[in-house]
Amino acid sequence: MTSYSYELGRLVFDKEKQRFYFRFEFNDGKFVKFPLDKVAPNYKIPTQADKDRYWDYTIKEIYNKKNNIEVGDIVRLDTKKINLSYTHIQVDGIVYTKTTQFELDKFYAKFYPKSDNAKVFNTLKNLKKDLRETKL
Repeated sequence: MTSYSYELGRLVFDKEKQRFYFRFEFNDGKFVKFPLDKVAPNYKIPTQADKDRYWDYTIKEIYNKKNNIEVGDIVRLDTKKINLSYTHIQVDGIVYTKTTQFELDKFYAKFYPKSDNAKVFNTLKNLKKDLRETKL
């Protein structure tokens, strides 16, 4: 199990380098600035905007095993058929939560290893590993 996670934070401007970066915030309170436009121009975020009918949800538990789905897989659910006010929902014996950026990137790294989300996931994973191994 992964001992860290992250979320895509706000867009920040670096005055010294005169450019914008996205801030990725780790669950331990640390963050890193990342040039998504240069490294991962096709980076995707979880679909969860009010205008979107289908939102990304991550499978958390499976009570009735179906097909080849696994815990951690991401599916799109129809927002017209579910209550969006709950943090966890259950549909047909499967428990879902809204997908986080970390979960989406991890999913892409597993199933689409050449995608921009996989690049970001692996870069941040290696960065966190290096930070843990380096004495400060």
